[in-house]
Amino acid sequence: MPIATIIQRDIKLKSKPTSGLQAYNLLIEAINEEVEELQTILSELSESEAKQCFIREWNPNIRSVSVHD
Repeated sequence: MPIATIIQRDIKLKSKPTSGLQAYNLLIEAINEEVEELQTILSELSESEAKQCFIREWNPNIRSVSVHD
C-alpha cells in the first residue's frame, strides 16, 4: 500500500491577490524566489571551505541551523 506524503509550507505573497489567477501567479513567483535563494545557499554550502567549517562547528546538540552571509 503506498504511503501518502504531505508537503506543507507557509509561503507569503507580496500583495493581496484580487483573483485566483493573480493568487496563483503570486504563489509561483514566491516559490521561484525561494528556490533561487535555496539554490544559492546550496551552492555556497557545497564549497569545500564552507563544508569543512560546518563539519568542524557541528555538535550533537544542534537541532536547527541558521544560514546567513
